[in-house]
Amino acid sequence: NHNNHNNHNNNHNNHNSNNYEDCFNDYHYYNQQEEYEQQPIFQFNQNLISMFKKTEKKRVQRKVEREKQEQIEKDENRKLMKQKEEENKINYKLKYGDKAALEIASLEAKLNLQFDKTNDILQPKYWPEISLSTFHI
Repeated sequence: NHNNHNNHNNNHNNHNSNNYEDCFNDYHYYNQQEEYEQQPIFQFNQNLISMFKKTEKKRVQRKVEREKQEQIEKDENRKLMKQKEEENKINYKLKYGDKAALEIASLEAKLNLQFDKTNDILQPKYWPEISLSTFHI
């Protein structure tokens, strides 16, 4: 048994192949119970190698599908943002007229940005909203 294992290792070491299948073909993991006695506990065969290949292929396919779906979602989000931006422009023009719409929109954006920055810096604790009727005043 021990000699067979050495011959197998020598044959395996002499075989220089980069092929995935050849790397694991007839390769054994051995459980050493004693120095001279070894028993195979796991063997890579064609079925197992085929399963590994299929699993890897499915993993790659799922990754490609996930990336495609993410791109579709990004494109849809861009379209929705453009659509909302156009609707906002129309609403501002209807409310404030052509001349003042841009000025009001930029002022509103400036105030929102200032509010967000202040909240980020101060990190205020929010007061719970409790109706006055609960206090029986």
